[in-house]
Amino acid sequence: GEEKYVRALDEAVLKCAKERVTEGMASFAAFRAVEEGNYPNPLWAVNVLEYGAEQGEAYSLGFLGQMYLTGGMKPIKADANKAFDYFTRSVAAGNDLAKPLLAQCYREGIGIEPDEEKSVALMLEAADENVPEAMVEVGRNLVEAGLEKGDNKAVKDGCDYIRRAAEDENYPEAWKAMLEFYERRIGPFKTNKFARAARAALKELE
Repeated sequence: GEEKYVRALDEAVLKCAKERVTEGMASFAAFRAVEEGNYPNPLWAVNVLEYGAEQGEAYSLGFLGQMYLTGGMKPIKADANKAFDYFTRSVAAGNDLAKPLLAQCYREGIGIEPDEEKSVALMLEAADENVPEAMVEVGRNLVEAGLEKGDNKAVKDGCDYIRRAAEDENYPEAWKAMLEFYERRIGPFKTNKFARAARAALKELE
């Protein structure tokens, strides 16, 4: 039952702590925090993540950044400066998945003065490192800019980012973008095979 499951999870987290496996600790702690409603002590998740962050573990830093960005996970309250700091350290430690969130900070001025150029550069880096959400955002931006300027290469490059995010990463938002561009008859996505693939993938992901 649930009690046995929670106890097993506790034991796994403690094992990670003893063996100093901080990446595993981050994964378990994030799970505990996200599923907070099922557990009486979400502070434990925060403590585990903070331990990982002290060791410079990239994913712990990134998860803490997300918590401080939203403030939606007790007992952490939203703090823009801390979110920016954790994302910066997470990226520096090698977590490419934190780059879109750091890009958001620069774009919206979260914990730092807005810097659109830096935001765009980070998002492009993340897209080139196959981070799905960045691939979709960069892809969409290239497609729309290409359509506006009549730049077919930009449209093709944008569609390629989206296709790879869908086919290689199976990212739902990429399949949705592919289907949208099919309906708008944009680039290579105007053919039926892409629409069929997108519909089938989205149905499977439901």
